[in-house]
Amino acid sequence: MKTKLKFIIPVILLIMLISVILIINNKPVENETPTVTKSVSDIDRIEIEDGEYLFGYKSNYVIDFKTNTFTSVYSDSDSEDNEETIGHFSDKAKENFVRLANKYGFFSWHDYVNLNIEDGGYTEFLIVYNDGSQKEIWCDNAYPDTYESMWGAVRELRSNSY
Repeated sequence: MKTKLKFIIPVILLIMLISVILIINNKPVENETPTVTKSVSDIDRIEIEDGEYLFGYKSNYVIDFKTNTFTSVYSDSDSEDNEETIGHFSDKAKENFVRLANKYGFFSWHDYVNLNIEDGGYTEFLIVYNDGSQKEIWCDNAYPDTYESMWGAVRELRSNSY
């Protein structure tokens, strides 16, 4: 009988511990931002400005969903010359971009700012919707977890533009 109790008590304690962990992990987070998803037909264009304070470079991108164009302009503080490229992308590439943007929660992002760094980089996003509404997202030396993945989607769309 003692042998059975030595085995049963740890098993019961382990089951209770696992139950408590599962209950705690399934509790909803009150401040969690709901995920917003969009379709291609919701979006007019996305404008992106990416720059660095210390060296003064700046890149601007416009992803136009009406004309299926990707425009990029690069400039730096030492020159007045701007390199501008314009490419066209397919409807399939546009659909894939929006699919990835939804996957990475892009339309749910908010402002991310770290005031403790004064000479780093920044990225500003402007999403213009077909209903005329707009959403601005400011990233200043702080970024969402999926930031690099979303930049991968931007680069992929740019590389698929001809």
